[in-house]
Amino acid sequence: MKRIYVILFAAALSASVFSCKEKTASEKFKDKMDETGHDIKDAAHDAGDAAKDGAKETKEKAEDIAK
Repeated sequence: MKRIYVILFAAALSASVFSCKEKTASEKFKDKMDETGHDIKDAAHDAGDAAKDGAKETKEKAEDIAK
């Protein structure tokens, strides 16, 4: 009886291992483009934050000068 369980476990394990396929070149390219898109979005967000902070500092300095 234990032998059947071992055979079934080995069959299930081998089926799961062999069912995995390597990504194609187009799938790898798509993943890289998605990653690049996220990086660009993050960089744009950071640049927007920096511009907002710079504008706030400029406004504060202008208000100090006007006093």
